[in-house]
Amino acid sequence: MKIHQLWAENVKGISSRVVIDFSHTGLNLVSAPNEMGKTTIAQVLDCIFKYKSDSSAQAVHDLKPKGRDVSPAMGATIEVDGQIYEIEKQWLKGSKTEVKFVSPEIKSLDGEPAQRIIDEIYKKRLDESVWKMIQVDQASFDEILKSKSAGERAALSRFLAQVVSSGSDLDDKSIMERIQEEMADWWQPNKKKLSSAQGKSGSLISEKIDEISSLQELSEDLEKKIASAATIEVEMLEKQESKEVLEKRKLAQDANAELLSALRELKDRNDLQEKIDQLVLETPVIKEISDEIFDSINADHALHAQFVALKSIQLKAISAVELEINGSKIELSSGEVHDQKLESPLNITIPNLLSIDYEDIDAAGLQAGATRYLENLAILGCKDFDSIQPLKRKFSEYQIHTNNLNALINKRSIESLKAIVSDKMKLKETFPNWDEDIVAKPVSNSDLVAVAREVGNKEGRTEQIAINGWHTSLEETQEKILYQQKRLEGLYKKANAVRLLDEVITKHKNAAESDYSSHFSKYLNDLATSFYGTDVHFEVSESFDIISRRLGSTVVPISQLSTGAKEQLAILIRLALTQIVQVGEPFPVILDDEFAHSDADRIAMMNNIFIDFGDEQQFIMLTCTPEKFSSYKPVKTIDLAAMREA
Repeated sequence: MKIHQLWAENVKGISSRVVIDFSHTGLNLVSAPNEMGKTTIAQVLDCIFKYKSDSSAQAVHDLKPKGRDVSPAMGATIEVDGQIYEIEKQWLKGSKTEVKFVSPEIKSLDGEPAQRIIDEIYKKRLDESVWKMIQVDQASFDEILKSKSAGERAALSRFLAQVVSSGSDLDDKSIMERIQEEMADWWQPNKKKLSSAQGKSGSLISEKIDEISSLQELSEDLEKKIASAATIEVEMLEKQESKEVLEKRKLAQDANAELLSALRELKDRNDLQEKIDQLVLETPVIKEISDEIFDSINADHALHAQFVALKSIQLKAISAVELEINGSKIELSSGEVHDQKLESPLNITIPNLLSIDYEDIDAAGLQAGATRYLENLAILGCKDFDSIQPLKRKFSEYQIHTNNLNALINKRSIESLKAIVSDKMKLKETFPNWDEDIVAKPVSNSDLVAVAREVGNKEGRTEQIAINGWHTSLEETQEKILYQQKRLEGLYKKANAVRLLDEVITKHKNAAESDYSSHFSKYLNDLATSFYGTDVHFEVSESFDIISRRLGSTVVPISQLSTGAKEQLAILIRLALTQIVQVGEPFPVILDDEFAHSDADRIAMMNNIFIDFGDEQQFIMLTCTPEKFSSYKPVKTIDLAAMREA
């Protein structure tokens, strides 16, 4: 779900209508002093979803401004599964509910039909228990750290079950198809290579790799310039080895690395070919089949079972009679019995006397599917569904080995590998100290730069390096490389998460996990690494309670964490919940005056979360202290006070 716009009118301290438009992704920062309506804006969706326009709940009466006899009204423009809705509600006098379909479908509803659409959105995208956990009230962040109720645990289990299983009672379109769409967005059909098509998320990784490669080339070029700027030969300070010896050692080490890589690749090719040959020898048909025949058998298996299970009717001739069943003539003598399956459509006609028609939509097409199922089993030489499973596993193994071998072949030809081995072996003969050089401490360009710099210091040659600003450019370039590598790591995490989810769904389609707390723990701890770093772990009980935090070697019970640490944990839990419930479409996160107990360092660290997830997820932060977030880079900044004064 994406929030395009929220507005409120005649609600608590807001008199004239206040309308706020939001960016669909990244951080939206809304600032205003206290009592200016920030919390009211944060509660717009909550009120629209939870209270009908004719509700007499106390919470609805509390929306009314004190001392004014007016009707509170709220509205939102949201996008759910690509459809944009404009929703408006007015309570108390003149109550009304309106929903406009803006794009791509266009229509308008009001009254009860409009409320049904709101309920459908609420029930389709949200669960009341999880929604309450995500929407922590202002200054009540610690509520989410308390033990979960039975309803909350059931809601979490239900969403986690959707993540780890694909039972017959689940909505295939909302889970399986979304996962397939995500896989297509990130991966090629073979699921082994990332998608390179323009506009696909997978291509972002190749673009990021190209960008890092260009920066690395620039870095190497600068290192070479710095190294070549100091040309005089000196002995290294450590072990007094000469620059020439060091360069030859690096050349030997680089050549040996290429040699070992080529030899390993040749061995990998031979191993893969042997495995392929063995599989073909054991099962020759494996070369002639494809994924499509297995997909067809899987699809038709249930049709065949249903066709076999079709009921029959018994036709018994009282006297000799000639029948037509679906156009085919059948003669029955007196007392003869004919069993007829209730296939659909079915027509039984006694010429010039009687015609009976039977049609069952559910049974239509069963015979065709059953026939196709048996034909495909015969092609594979299998007698039943269970007997194709070993063949399918072998076929999968055959495909994996074949794809891996083709990838190696496409990367480098065997002739080029043999040429590398031959060239490096010849080069080895020219290095008398080859064996010692390749096991010595690895020599890097930085080592050569250090030697060259020492030479320049002694001879006054570093002035040339400083004039060109190579050191400064090198440091800036290396900082850019580190930043882009972190972004690349984030993209890989997303791509691998999609593939992992696809693998889990595929492998465990007929069985749901019994302990979902470990999956909730994984969501929470994956998010925690963006905040604390990799060496952190939160222990989660089977009832989804957070027990303790381990940071490095230090374990602290949750009850003993500082207020600021609890505040950040509460936010991490909310983000983990949004990741759980979205199952395909990012879910907006609304933060109302959070970080009240956090110091500047913790607030700055929390910015990592917005950076890691802001490309796809929408964050709306409302605060009365915008100066705390001066280091953040929101995609949109909104001054609510200035907006109300305008």
